[in-house]
Amino acid sequence: MSTKLCPLSDHALEILRHTIGHDEHGPREGIRRNYFAACRGGDRDRSHLVALCLRGLLRRGRCIPKDMGDLVYYHVTEAGREYVEAHRIPRPPLTRSQQRYRAYLAADTGETFIEWLRRYPERRYWGERL
Repeated sequence: MSTKLCPLSDHALEILRHTIGHDEHGPREGIRRNYFAACRGGDRDRSHLVALCLRGLLRRGRCIPKDMGDLVYYHVTEAGREYVEAHRIPRPPLTRSQQRYRAYLAADTGETFIEWLRRYPERRYWGERL
């Protein structure tokens, strides 16, 4: 069964992405997971979860008893991971300002951003006043 022949709804794709900790651009930083907890009763995602299981993109995991929350866990299969990867949108490039701020965060000097910029004039744009 090829997942390329039958596209998923946006909501179903979002469920797959959420289950493995991805956004539309790929893995989110610092998040590694493979589970989706859904209420066993009238959950609004239930029809999507059942459809994803039938297509082999998701598998049903263990159930939690009512006295502990009445949840069912679902896990993405390898085919589901491939589908998410195939529908990934490339990240837009960072602007100069974003690159500069990330460099400040990576430096971890304990200074405020403005102090960090003042200490290194080459980090400023031409004509900026600080």
